[in-house]
Amino acid sequence: MSEETHRSTRVRRAATLALLAILVYANALPSLFVYDDVSTVTMNKLIRDWRNLPDLFTRAYFAASGEISYRPTVTISYFVDFALWRLDPAGYHAVNVALHALNALLLYALLQRVFRDRWLAWVAALVFAVHPVATETVNCISYREDALALTFMLAALALYACGMDAALPARAWACALGSLAALALALGAKEMALTTPLLAALVTVLGARRRDVRGEGMFLWAYGIGSVLVLALYLAVRFGLMHNPAQVETQLHDLTAPARAALPAMVWSRYASLLLLPRSLRVDHWLTGFEGISAVEAACGLAALLAAVGALLWLTRVNRQALFGLLWLLLSALPVSGLVHLPNPVAERYLYVPLAGLAALAAAVGAHGRGHRRLVMPLALCLVMLAVQRNHAWRDGNALWTAGVREEPKSQRAWHNFGMAYLDRDAARRAVTEFRRTLTRGPISSRFWNNLGAAYAAIPDLDQAEAAYLEALKLDARDFRASFNLSTVYRRKGHLDKAIATIQKTISIFPLNAEAHARLAALYLAQGQHEKAMAECFKSLVIEPTAEVFLNLGNIHLERNDLPEAIRAFQEAARLAPSLADARYNLGLAYERSGMMDGAAYEYGRALAVSPDHVQAHARLAQVHIRLGRLDDARAEFQEVLRLRPFHADALIALAGIHRVKGDKARARECVEKCLAIGQLSPKQAQAVEQELQRQRQADGP
Repeated sequence: MSEETHRSTRVRRAATLALLAILVYANALPSLFVYDDVSTVTMNKLIRDWRNLPDLFTRAYFAASGEISYRPTVTISYFVDFALWRLDPAGYHAVNVALHALNALLLYALLQRVFRDRWLAWVAALVFAVHPVATETVNCISYREDALALTFMLAALALYACGMDAALPARAWACALGSLAALALALGAKEMALTTPLLAALVTVLGARRRDVRGEGMFLWAYGIGSVLVLALYLAVRFGLMHNPAQVETQLHDLTAPARAALPAMVWSRYASLLLLPRSLRVDHWLTGFEGISAVEAACGLAALLAAVGALLWLTRVNRQALFGLLWLLLSALPVSGLVHLPNPVAERYLYVPLAGLAALAAAVGAHGRGHRRLVMPLALCLVMLAVQRNHAWRDGNALWTAGVREEPKSQRAWHNFGMAYLDRDAARRAVTEFRRTLTRGPISSRFWNNLGAAYAAIPDLDQAEAAYLEALKLDARDFRASFNLSTVYRRKGHLDKAIATIQKTISIFPLNAEAHARLAALYLAQGQHEKAMAECFKSLVIEPTAEVFLNLGNIHLERNDLPEAIRAFQEAARLAPSLADARYNLGLAYERSGMMDGAAYEYGRALAVSPDHVQAHARLAQVHIRLGRLDDARAEFQEVLRLRPFHADALIALAGIHRVKGDKARARECVEKCLAIGQLSPKQAQAVEQELQRQRQADGP
């Protein structure tokens, strides 16, 4: 077969791989943000401005990014996503699907070098592309970390293999440097990449070689030293300089010693089941306490480990390609095999990197011979059907956690997130029911009480919300989110002194929490204590100059009628957070009070572009239109106000006046009648209604 034919075959196979990987996950593109996507994407303030990029290398990273662990490579990808798609989930899902397709191609390229058998390499990459255990990683934006880790791990290994085969020393060293850079990026995506040097050793020992290369020993020593230095630097940063003290503790704290000893066997039993019979996929693999580890699972796991050892001994003599795949599977899964206790002992995303080894093993064992080759596509089709079906469970939070509680009815986390799905759908009462159920299903954390409080606050049942937040703070006085929420409840109840005391207590624990100082400033402003509010704003600005702080600062200047300073503060808030509607709205207020009507109209319009249902912006824009003589535009804005708030008295009074001036007496009277039907008008509104009635009588004549 000619070289041109070989090249054409490789291109066709690569295109088929990419197309299949994309088609399998095509039905994932319309899915919404789910699970941890809310904290790491939709509420992630860091990714919204490229000027925040330096924060990736400071401890401010954790508070702003929503990440628990240090994942700078992943967060950089979110910066790019937000610049391209803003908060359109389809774009983020498209990137995840593209990464998965890229990983299939990179695995194909690497295995061609290692196996020197293009057919086996293609079959392995095909299994990887369509295996349903990858659905969690591909469907959940927050689990892109596993996909990115594998992308750079495969790139590092491919460059390493290229350097091993390079005839020219310059090319070999260039490949080595590129490989080490890719290793650093892989580590920045996830700790799973710590096993990359072990996989490089596999490539060295078991990979087919083209020729003996001069200087190979020096290359291996230099690469080994470089890898150790990269790993040492990463470990110092990840577990030293950038260790997050708030990192979630393992949920296995209550396991007995026998249970801990049995854990690796149970984990491998689950993993073997998920990889070989991927029909029991689920978002949460329940495990808490000794009862989560059954004797059957422990025995199966131990049998799986013994079988793996026996297979290793057998494959050492029989099939080096299969041995490569099995060792990849075992070595890459070491960090998640139960030897290190993790917050989630078992998760399907943990298998994304080991899946590459399973795919290589399956290809090496099952794809030899003509008869076996005929089975490749039917088996691949079965995997495709399972993956496509599983994608449906990830389409939104409700679908995900409805499936979650059905698949793992004992899982406390599944029931809690089921409640969160209802809360996100504004079904607060049902959310309360599910959160109450959560509290009876295992150890209670402050997070459970905090979310129960949020559900009560949404009803609104402020007394129950207050009680729930107090329970959260009893369990964890350092839970500043519960403290913030409690202060909000106190403010809604009119207890400003209690709200201030709550935030002050949080500041005593976290003196450098910028948000706490900003919230305290807003509370002082509500009390009319401008000097104290200003002082808290400046404290917050020193710690972290956020848009919210400038918004508070502008409000202080606005209340003091210092309009130039208010305008400057609101402009800075709008610059820092272009999507913050209140910054634009308040800037419009400052312009309006300064007599700059065109500027006010522009800023109110910008606020509405960000938040189309901003009632106050519609109302103020209507008033500006009246002052500019644009009655038709004013009428349209007041009609929007009434669409959003049908009993908005001020809008009804103003709209009655516009209809009267326009000669539409019937509509003018109708607006007044609706206003009178409200029955709870302020003295000022009642006076305005009486004046409008007098004008209508005068317009009717004697």
